Parts: sequence; structure tokens; C-alpha cells
Amino acid sequence: MEQTKIVMDQLKAFDPEISKGLQQLFFNDKQEKVQKWQKLFEDPVFYPKYDIPLDAQRQLAYDRLKKVSEAKLFSIFDFNNDPKNLLTAHEMLGYTDGSLATKFTVQFNLFGGTLMATSTDRHMPFMKKVDDLTNMGCFCFSELGYGNNAPKMETTAHYDDKTKTFTIHSPTTLSQKYWITNGACHANQAIVFAQTIVKGKNEGVNPFIVRVRDDNMKPCAGVTIEDMGFKMGLNGIDNAKLKFNQVKIPRENMLNKINDVTEAGDFVSPIPKVTQRFFKVADRLLSGRLCIAAMCLSTCKMCLCVAVKYSQQRLGVGLSGESDTPIMAYQLQQNALMPLIARTAVLNFGYNDAKDLFANPTGREFEQIKTFCVVKTMVGWHLQNAATVCRERCGGGGFTAHAQLHQGIAGAHSGMTAEGDNRVLMQKVVKDILADLQQKRHRLPAMTKCPRKGIPSQDFITDLETLTNLIYYREHAEIKNMTDILKKKIMEEGKKFFDVWMYEVSDEIQNLATAFGERIFLEGALNRLNAAKSDKLKEVLFKTIRLHCLHQLKENLGWYLMNGVINAKAAKYVDADYQQAVKALVPHINDIIEAYDYPRIAAMNAPIARDYVKFNEQPDSENVNAAGGLFDFKKGPKL
Repeated sequence: MEQTKIVMDQLKAFDPEISKGLQQLFFNDKQEKVQKWQKLFEDPVFYPKYDIPLDAQRQLAYDRLKKVSEAKLFSIFDFNNDPKNLLTAHEMLGYTDGSLATKFTVQFNLFGGTLMATSTDRHMPFMKKVDDLTNMGCFCFSELGYGNNAPKMETTAHYDDKTKTFTIHSPTTLSQKYWITNGACHANQAIVFAQTIVKGKNEGVNPFIVRVRDDNMKPCAGVTIEDMGFKMGLNGIDNAKLKFNQVKIPRENMLNKINDVTEAGDFVSPIPKVTQRFFKVADRLLSGRLCIAAMCLSTCKMCLCVAVKYSQQRLGVGLSGESDTPIMAYQLQQNALMPLIARTAVLNFGYNDAKDLFANPTGREFEQIKTFCVVKTMVGWHLQNAATVCRERCGGGGFTAHAQLHQGIAGAHSGMTAEGDNRVLMQKVVKDILADLQQKRHRLPAMTKCPRKGIPSQDFITDLETLTNLIYYREHAEIKNMTDILKKKIMEEGKKFFDVWMYEVSDEIQNLATAFGERIFLEGALNRLNAAKSDKLKEVLFKTIRLHCLHQLKENLGWYLMNGVINAKAAKYVDADYQQAVKALVPHINDIIEAYDYPRIAAMNAPIARDYVKFNEQPDSENVNAAGGLFDFKKGPKL
């Protein structure tokens, strides 16, 4: 009985000072803007609605986007003045509605951001109508047959010197633009990427503004739009397939900041290689990866908030045999959720460093691609795992739509392949690491303990310094393994790089990219620990980071043993120390969860995270007002 009381007291503990300190670390430098978003979410349009038709889901997502637009909390011109504001917007929208967040990222990052990156003064009147959705956009990049090989897309833009126009055309079935958000219902404009043919020569892919609907929202002549219908989730997103049949646009519709076609009909570019031009004009996909990470991170926090708050009130069997013990008191529940809470914090800190790199890249531009790619992939995979575990640990209560955990599952699956398949992006990470190694600019982490002599002789390896060295060493080892294999296969055996890369080292690629990601996330967390002024905050950060590191060691124990980095005796103690680390963080669970600053509007919170008993007192045919104020949906008809 005493043990139960101790744990139940721990579950009620809360220190506002610690929570406030964590909140400031999680949200970095945008506290004031976060509060404005919280105020915006008080509008009833953001209250959840379920069991509504597809058209209504899409209209609701648009109505929410319109409300966000009217609040003027973000502008596409912030790309020049306040780039972090873009990511703050995605963080806040990730708490609310994945469909809204996706429509937002397409309108303001992919569509609006590409305009900012590739336009010139002649496009300014057009750009001024993006923030208010007058020019509602879609981003026509991916094609049915061309995803990760987008430089070879088939859509063409032939320039006619006589009429001073481009003709946009989809020559094959595979060239239709595919999975185009905003395309099925709301977009009247598109940025279309197409092979640019000038005087018979293919000058590579460039972006063009193409009107796709007229003032009556009917498809323009030559534009075919097909609705892609229901999906496994996020059905407020109106995805479409778009095809173009000899659609003529003025020369001025070419976004010409990087490349241009002059009035004389000549193609001009400061970039000699066609492939390099492609990556320059597709630059907004890079920030898009951070946007996806931002959304996924907040959705992960939402899932954990729901799961923890439900677990704190849901009663299970206690020592007396009665249902008198919150399931969060059980080791089963703690072991499932506490490591996810710890990892979410560590990923948050690494993501914040990536935000800083996005806003201030000077001197570190070469780090952006590998950093943003690995942050996007690993945060997305973490959401997939966290949402699934949270759903399972909430039982049947987590399976209902109003528990909102499905948002995390669908959002993770969307994020894992949107704007770059995660596994393919990890290949890009490793290619950049190898290139930077050749140029002697890849920064390997410094180690304070020798992984060949020092650590293997230790019988206890669960202090934070040793754990840090173990995680850092993995990157060193994976780099050596990869370079040794490539040298042997290519230099000694004479194999082509492509063949080795695509058919022989897939696992090694993923291992190296993951090791790099784990290192930069941990560095971000340790920087916050070392900079913390409050002893109480330091203690919570220490416990959080150590649990995260122990979980990583536990998951990869076989690798460290096989590579002789730790000895068998030390390995035996890892699990016991891990279990203690889980228990040590439990008294701070409310400090961390409240620091997420999940929207405090009662109607936006899942009923199971508020009072699941009161929610279930009502007949199914009644509105759920008694459980959460203006919670706007009906559970279902009374039978």
C-alpha cells in the first residue's frame, strides 16, 4: 500500500517553476507568438468535429486556414524578416489539425515560400495576394512516375519566341502532377515545375505560375483536375491529380530570380549545370522538411499529453483488488510512456538547433541539407512510434476518433514520405557526410573516453558521460565502416559507385545517418543542460537526457557488445539502471507535460484527457457539452 501511495503522490507532483523553464526551452524564442496562437485557438472554428462528410472535412480545413490567414500571425514575407516564425506556425498547427497544418504548409511554405525564393519584382503584385488566400496555391512538383527522381520529370514548358509564351504540357500518364494538396477544391493558382525547352534545348526544371481555376472556380482551359478522394487519414486535405494540355502562359509567369528567359528569347542562368539548377529552384523543399518536423513534434506532444492525462485518471486494480490505482502508476505504463517523453524532449532540443541553423546559416550552409533531412526523418519516425504506443496504452479509449491519437498515426505516415521519403533522405544525409569528410568539414563529436581501451574496461557504463561517449562513438564507427566498405568495393574490386550504393550498402547507409542524427539531437540536449541556471531545472534535464541515453543503449546493446565497446558484465547492469531511470523521471511527468503548452481550450482536448467518466455519462445522441464546454460533435445516433 505504501508503494502505491508513493507513486500516486509522484503522479500529482507539479513544480510550476520547472515547467515554465522547460516550456521556454521547448519553444525557444517565440513565447509571445505562442500566446497569440493560443488566443486564436479559442475561436470555435478550431473545435474538433467528427463524423462529417468528406466535403465538410475539406471545407472545415479551409475555414480554419482562412481564420489563420486573417489573424496575420504569419506572412510569406517573414521568410526575409523572421524565418523562425514559419516554424513556430507549424509547431502550433501541429497541435490542432493535421489537415489544416498541411494546407498551411503548402500555401505558405511550398507555394508562398517558393515565390519568395524564386520571384522578382514583376511578381510582387501576385505575391501580395498570397497571405489573404486571394491567390490560393498548390505546388505541382511530384509526378505519378517521378518522386525521388524529380529532376527527370516529364512535364514540359516550351518557349515560343513569337508569342512570348510558355506552353505547359503533360505528355504522358506518368507526367501528371500527383498528390497535389489544395488541388481538388481550393487552389486557383499553381506553381508548376517543368522541363524548360528554349530554342530546342532542355535547360532543366524551372517553376512557373499557372492559373488552374477561373473566377468561378472552374478548371481553366487545358487543365484537368481529378479528386483523389478518401485517404487513410487527414481527409480535410483536398489532394488532386493535375494534367496540363498545351496550356499557354506569359513569359513573365516564369519565376526568374535564378534562371530566366529574356525578351530576346535567350535562356540565361548563373548556374552552368542543369542538375545544380534543379536543387536551387526546389530549395523550398528543404525548409519544408523542417516544417514537417515541427508539425510531427507537436503532434507527438499532443499524443503524449492525451495518453498521460488519461492514464492518470483511468483506474485499474490495486493491492486491495479494487479499481483504485491509476494505470500510470504501473511499471507497464511508465516503461511505455516515460522513454517517449524523454526522447521527445531530446528531439525538441535538436530540432531547435536546426531552427537556428535555418534562420542563421552563415558559414554553415553546407550543414543544412544533412541536418534538416535527418531531423525530418527521425522526428517523423518518433511520432509514428509514439502515436502507436499512446494509442495502445489508452486501450479502447484511444481508438475513438475523439481521442485524437489517430491524428498522430496518420500524420506520421504522411510525414514519412511527404517532401522526401525518409529512407531516401537518409541516403542524402550520408552522401553529404561523405562529401564533407572529403572536404574536411564534417564535424565529428569530441570524445572524453576511449571506446577501445577505456570504456570496455568499465563494469558500470550508465553515467551520463559514458553514455554520451557511447552514442558519439557510434557515428565514428559507422563512418569508418562505410568508408572502408566503399574503398574495398570501388577502389579494390572496381565496382561502380551506383551499384555499390543501391545494391550493397543500404543498411550501412541507414545506420550511419541514424548515428549522425542521434548525435546532433543529444548535443542539442546537452547544450541545454549545461546552460541551465536553475538547479531544479538542471535535475529534470539530467534525468530526461540520461533516460533517453539509457534507452538508446538498451536498444542497441547488441551492437556495442559485438563491436567490443562494452563488456558483458557492464551490459548486465544496463536494464536495472534503465528501470530506475524511468522511475526517477515519473515525479516530473506533470512538469514536462504541462510545458508542452498543449492548447488549453477545453473543447480542443480529447475527452479521455479531461474526464472520461463524465464524457461517458451522457447518452450517445447528446452533444458532449457537459464534458467539455463547446465540444462540437455528436457521438452517434441512439439505437
